[in-house]
Amino acid sequence: MAEENTIRQDGVDEDKSTSIRIALSDDIMKKINVIAPLKGFDGKKPEIVSKIISLAINHYYKEVTVPELQSLTTNE
Repeated sequence: MAEENTIRQDGVDEDKSTSIRIALSDDIMKKINVIAPLKGFDGKKPEIVSKIISLAINHYYKEVTVPELQSLTTNE
């Protein structure tokens, strides 16, 4: 069952933020929840979070493979 999630990313200015609401399957949410914290899901690395979300959504539509998502967990 798809779950609706709000992803909030703080903007450059303290009083500005952007929210998007997307529906993702439970399987994709598990991937995001496992991978994102390993790369700094606390807002310190928003470009990594954006890439994870993009890959997860594309994977949902069979455009990328799971190894591409897993590659984000490797140390840089």
